[in-house]
Amino acid sequence: MAQPKPSKVDYDALFKDFVTHRFQDFLAFAIPELEEQVDWQQAPEFLEQELINALRGKYKEKGKRRHTDKLVKVSLLGGEVGLIYIHIEFQHQPETNFARRMFEYMMRIILKYNTHDIEAVAVFTGAPPSASALVYEHKGFRIRSIYEFASIIAIHQDEATLIASKNSFALALLAAKYAYEAQGDQGRLFALKRKVLELCLKSGVDKDVIMKTFIFVKEFMVLSEKGERLLEQELEEFMGTTTLPQIKVSEGTKRFAERIYAAAHEGKLPSEVMEEELKRAQEEAAHQLEAERQRTEEERQRAEEAAQQLEAERQRITEETILRMSKQLALPKAQIAVALDVPVEVVEEVLLRHLEA
Repeated sequence: MAQPKPSKVDYDALFKDFVTHRFQDFLAFAIPELEEQVDWQQAPEFLEQELINALRGKYKEKGKRRHTDKLVKVSLLGGEVGLIYIHIEFQHQPETNFARRMFEYMMRIILKYNTHDIEAVAVFTGAPPSASALVYEHKGFRIRSIYEFASIIAIHQDEATLIASKNSFALALLAAKYAYEAQGDQGRLFALKRKVLELCLKSGVDKDVIMKTFIFVKEFMVLSEKGERLLEQELEEFMGTTTLPQIKVSEGTKRFAERIYAAAHEGKLPSEVMEEELKRAQEEAAHQLEAERQRTEEERQRAEEAAQQLEAERQRITEETILRMSKQLALPKAQIAVALDVPVEVVEEVLLRHLEA
């Protein structure tokens, strides 16, 4: 039976999800002077879907998909507002009109949001782009248009600088750089992937950040199934993290992530931790139910005591009335019984007890 082909890596989705989770790290790497001016007390607003919806059905080009990968609005310190336009392109093969497309996006953002406060960044994670892909230039008879945007080319990044950085996006770029440099050599890719994953686990940053970066690298740098299993075995001594990130991953990565989770939770898998949490929740619910049952029983007892006191008071008043009607009015027992709507035996018992006393 033929072996199933490995699923194709969606590099675009991996980077978009990663930047969504680690946007501040991305901005600190791409435009550090801007990152310092952002008011991070106000959450960045991701607008790419809004722009896609606004442009749907417009600006069509045959055979091309047109939408922004990331469009983020941030608030700057001092109350100003800036729009950060981040276009992440994965160019393993050159694209002819890339710079023109960046220019078109910029113009559409200006029209949609009525702003010129735009910063554009293109990230190339595969083959290095040609010079024409890094700046848009058009010359007419008398008008010349030039649009320059920031670009990050993974293969051109300095390896030592990326390794030394504590920035999670730097590690993501290192993974892209290594993946391209390996050129399909499984042995070299294995060694480079192991290196990046160890760097993730040793980075010393927040464990949730480690996990998100770890999963990204594991999904981006794809090995054979045998290679993945061997790598997982070699990395177990470095395991230690908290919760799984909200990034789509393969089943193999999910299983490996469970073992990472277990390493940080006394050897317990997520299902075992959930079972313990469920058991604690059930015990707490049972405790609360028992406490409620006790409160109900106490209220019932207080109600009975109140009823008994009321009955005792009623009997006292009845006895006093029987005695007054007998002594002061000299009424026969039968008339007293009729008047108070009680049996004659009750009247006789009260009078007899009073005489004995």
